[in-house]
Amino acid sequence: MKYELKSRQVALFFIAFLPITKFFSLPSSAVKIAGEDFYLSAFLCLIIDLLTVLFLLKMNGKFNADLYTVLEYNFNKFIARAIYILYAVFFIVKAITPLFEQFNFLQTTLYETSPTTFSYLPFLIFSIYLCTQKLRSVGRLADVLFLFSIISIVLLTALAVNDVDFTAILPIGAQGTKIFKESARIFNW
Repeated sequence: MKYELKSRQVALFFIAFLPITKFFSLPSSAVKIAGEDFYLSAFLCLIIDLLTVLFLLKMNGKFNADLYTVLEYNFNKFIARAIYILYAVFFIVKAITPLFEQFNFLQTTLYETSPTTFSYLPFLIFSIYLCTQKLRSVGRLADVLFLFSIISIVLLTALAVNDVDFTAILPIGAQGTKIFKESARIFNW
């Protein structure tokens, strides 16, 4: 079977296109939810994600099979399907957040006033056009644009270092155990 999109291109796609809105919208959204300890809540979410990935990789290496096969072998088809349905719901909910982030990013950066449906229409048409193209063209875009994204992120970070006020995060852990509740609220990012 010949794949139109290589796994390298998928990784480059994530590097090229997804971090942009995260850098602009995630910190402000997380601060609204978690306050000055948002970085602790985000770090806790990162640890949970990393442990989940490590667990799944270990299970894959141990059983040399995908997750569904492992669940079906150790439990039964019903539990395997139920867990996959939960995964589907989780990823659908997780996909809603980037859609709203993208809309807010476009609204605040590309338009000085709130966009009407008419002014948002060119972006919608362009998005539909890209969705109808072959995956190979998306892979080629990722091959080219990931380098520009990395350079831009490095430049933005370097320019912002002089203006960072680390005293704004003090006192560390001021929210106490509320950090766990806030982690649950920002976990979809």
